[in-house]
Amino acid sequence: PRSKLKLWALAAEDMSTFMEKGSRNVKALIQRGSCYAADQDWHSALRDFSDAIRLQPTSVRALCLRGRTYCCMRKFDSAVNDYETALKIDKDSQAAQEGLEDAMKPHNPLPLNTSS
Repeated sequence: PRSKLKLWALAAEDMSTFMEKGSRNVKALIQRGSCYAADQDWHSALRDFSDAIRLQPTSVRALCLRGRTYCCMRKFDSAVNDYETALKIDKDSQAAQEGLEDAMKPHNPLPLNTSS
């Protein structure tokens, strides 16, 4: 049987194939970045979340997911910056509030949650 990580890698490949056919949109970038993150491919996840933010700078979801990825990479200052930016856009974002609290406690980072 295939491992969960292998399935995430296959899902990321499928998203790449889909995106090569002309769909370079924010939602697709976030979905593929989430697949990479679930596979613990932090650098690829970071690239996709960053591309999504370049296309839509007000995407709170992309900012929070990139912030979580930075936490997983132990780049807590960058994570704090993303969560603070997300909160400037949506002061009621629970994902941004929780992520900011977590990023400020580098001794205990949470795993990436791609469903927020």
